[in-house]
Amino acid sequence: GHHIAGSPVDCNGLKEDMTAKDGVKKSQLRVLDSSATVDAVPDVKRIARPAYPGKTIMRGVDIHNNTIPYRSWARRKPLTFQVITRDDKGEQCEGRENVAAVLTGLKLSTVLEGKMTDKGDGTYYVHFKQILSEDSCLSVTVKGHDIVGSPLEVSHVGFRVFVSAEPIARIQGGQCFLLVDKTIIVMNGDEMNILDKQSGTLQSSKKLQSSPRGSMAISKGGHLLTCAHDSNSIYVYSLAGEFIGSFGEKGSKPGQLDKPMGLAVNKEGQLFVVECNNHRVSVFSENYEFLYSFGSFMTGLGQLQSPQDLCIAPDGLVYVTGQNAFNSNDNSCIQVFHQNGKFVRSLGEKLIQDPTGIAATSDGHIVVACMNCVRESGYIYYIRILTSDGKEFHYVYVLKKLGNVAVDDEGFIYVADVANKEILTL
Repeated sequence: GHHIAGSPVDCNGLKEDMTAKDGVKKSQLRVLDSSATVDAVPDVKRIARPAYPGKTIMRGVDIHNNTIPYRSWARRKPLTFQVITRDDKGEQCEGRENVAAVLTGLKLSTVLEGKMTDKGDGTYYVHFKQILSEDSCLSVTVKGHDIVGSPLEVSHVGFRVFVSAEPIARIQGGQCFLLVDKTIIVMNGDEMNILDKQSGTLQSSKKLQSSPRGSMAISKGGHLLTCAHDSNSIYVYSLAGEFIGSFGEKGSKPGQLDKPMGLAVNKEGQLFVVECNNHRVSVFSENYEFLYSFGSFMTGLGQLQSPQDLCIAPDGLVYVTGQNAFNSNDNSCIQVFHQNGKFVRSLGEKLIQDPTGIAATSDGHIVVACMNCVRESGYIYYIRILTSDGKEFHYVYVLKKLGNVAVDDEGFIYVADVANKEILTL
């Protein structure tokens, strides 16, 4: 599946160099004879068994724990590591495998090439005199193909593995979607589209009486629940898009709503609604009768500031995205509550900024879509995966403007790319 040396070659035309003094144009590209075979190429043994990127490894960089000492970053110490090339059978190669390493800045697009020392036994020493003074991407390739784990993000908190995002469906506007069995319900303004989760093909479409915003939920009775900002209420539809009813009105009194943003339903069928402008979570019964609320504006730990979304983890805890009143850097964090509203803990300080969506996996990990404001280049968007106690488990740069996020039963992450009007799967 990898090109041999000299491949591909353009056999249909010649690139022409600048006209020589005698006025004759000379060819810059030598075309191989179409009858040439691999036997005509020297060192056939090496070409037949090239280095295999999927088997090549790095040493000297702790990829498994995604860490690099902070001192190395702060003092701009040199970065040195080994690349050991292996063929498709896992055997170490013999050298001359065209290994390259490049650091590319994520903000200013600065590029540094690593100095490569070939030891002649399939081992290469890669040396950078310094790490860039900005978050950057480290790419290590063999014959133009990224090795396993490459590219890596280099930042003051260490190396993290990038994960590519594959779009599986298009959103014609908005950031609102919901996973339901083998389908995705996507809201395009006041239109509800139902798409196949695997192929992204449209199955049906229906006009609604509102334009849903924020995250959605399925009630215990199997109804679709959506947030309506214009009327500050919750709209109830069938899964086919038929309007059933609505409840809620603008205000700050018990049972009233002000800019509902996120919905979640617990095992008992109770509905949890996060209100951005009321800075609280309101809880309703299965029949949509108001029960109680918790949270208030920025008065301490367990309080909320402009919350955007919430989710209920398998252990029953409620995770709410919001601002941390005691964070001097004004970064966002996640507040964790029991379902009765009792504060448990906060997590994500110094990690989470401007979260746009949150979801919980079946094994208790917390997935957060968020963005980081960078002066030089605006916003950087990413996915953070945290353990239930707030430790970072994984980190993914998506480089898209993100909306709400969801996780299916198989552990795949779905996130709305608002800028490009797509749903991405990780």
